[in-house]
Amino acid sequence: MVQAAELMADLLKARKDLGLSAVVGDKASAKLVEALAALGEARSAMVDMHNELSEVKLRVGIRTKLVGVEEKTEEDIKTLGSLRGVA
Repeated sequence: MVQAAELMADLLKARKDLGLSAVVGDKASAKLVEALAALGEARSAMVDMHNELSEVKLRVGIRTKLVGVEEKTEEDIKTLGSLRGVA
């Protein structure tokens, strides 16, 4: 979406820099606006899908599992010491 928006800005700037009429490239700009709208809808659909799967995950009893190793600071270790384990 960012790249498409930057393309629109570049198109408008190029038209202005070349001193062209606002109607030059109008159809191309309109198509780009359509593409931006479609990208926005696709993004929203992906977010909605993610939320739906998150609910399904909980219904079937799957819990989040953290994977990976990271170094803990002394402060992290002190904080972790005050937490209780959960089975």
